[in-house]
Amino acid sequence: MTYGTNLRNIPLQKGLSQAEVANAIGLDQSTYSRIESDQSEPKASILMKLAKFYEVDINALYPPLNSYKVLNINYLYANFTLLFTVFDEHYSNLLVG
Repeated sequence: MTYGTNLRNIPLQKGLSQAEVANAIGLDQSTYSRIESDQSEPKASILMKLAKFYEVDINALYPPLNSYKVLNINYLYANFTLLFTVFDEHYSNLLVG
């Protein structure tokens, strides 16, 4: 299973077209089409927008770890950096006593 598989199945279940999804998250349809067809890997920020739009946990959009053919450390680092930035912006106040 890949990102594209997940990103094709959810809109089909909800009766949404590629154009509707792309428009809702601020992408060109051609860009979204490349992501959905596994020609391009989505950035974490796109996955966050999709999860919010679909009202699903972001983990539902990620493929299982064993489906990765190559572990790209730079990609993982960029996504973790984004995750911690978002956490810091929205939830760091919960950690302060």
